[in-house]
Amino acid sequence: MNNNLFSCFVSPKTGIPLHEMDGKLITPDGKGIFIIKYGVVCLLDIYSLGEVAWHEMKVFDNLAIQNVSYFRERLFDDVVKILRMFKVFDRKENFIVAEMGGGEGHWGKFVKKEFPDAIIYISDLSFKTLERVPENLYRVCADISQPIFKKDFIDLVSFWVSLHHLEKEAMVNAIKEASKSLHEGGFLIAFEPNKDFWLRKIMYRSPFSRDVYFDDKEKAIDFKELSDIARTFDLLELGRYFLNPPYNTNFIRELKRWKIYLFIVEILYRLDVWLLSKIMGNIFSIKKQNYKKYFTLYGLAIYKKVEKGKT
Repeated sequence: MNNNLFSCFVSPKTGIPLHEMDGKLITPDGKGIFIIKYGVVCLLDIYSLGEVAWHEMKVFDNLAIQNVSYFRERLFDDVVKILRMFKVFDRKENFIVAEMGGGEGHWGKFVKKEFPDAIIYISDLSFKTLERVPENLYRVCADISQPIFKKDFIDLVSFWVSLHHLEKEAMVNAIKEASKSLHEGGFLIAFEPNKDFWLRKIMYRSPFSRDVYFDDKEKAIDFKELSDIARTFDLLELGRYFLNPPYNTNFIRELKRWKIYLFIVEILYRLDVWLLSKIMGNIFSIKKQNYKKYFTLYGLAIYKKVEKGKT
């Protein structure tokens, strides 16, 4: 990692800025020391992890499906297009993105491809997963509910299918710390499983859930509640959208009974494209119906950090 980028990190315990010395990151008093291993900045103290966070780390350390995105590239492309509509990427130089709970960094990789000059950080609990992230992205092993970056540093914070793994308190803390790290006028997006979809509720209770949910503790997101939380940390909602994404066939094929699931997700995706989006609106619609959330697997929420003196 470029030494010039070390200055963005803070101690997860105190929020005090760190500086690099002899291949380590150290607090000014020398008492907080964090190693850099195989290019991964290690801000995680595994011995202080709570039970749920420890469970999450072990789950993703031992994932059977690796190096394949859940979704087809079409989804990433559509999300970037809508972010362009909100002028998210208008800051051309040194644009900084932090993907929180990013795993293998599939969203971050796409953003880097679209914006080669962007600086992309991928933060995750699982060191083993971060080892599979390309080296042109900056990797941070950390608990996203604790401080990671210094204040007013990030242009875009992304929670890409990650918040739903957190308990309520940890999710609130993750959004709070993300808001602190954003500069005024910076953006936060959350692309997460949608709690209100009736079919998801059935799947959670069915014996088939073990086929498709790697984490037995995961739960979907209530996007109204998410926006209420975001508002308390000076994050203004710009848009809330619901959709059935185009799943990656290579990912689905790794699941048990994959033919059934491929049929279901393709039907849902086509239903969204051909019918729901025409009736209730899609992510590019000026007018969209909130009740679409009852028919769709995922939600996308976009927020902007309020600038001082503005509402």
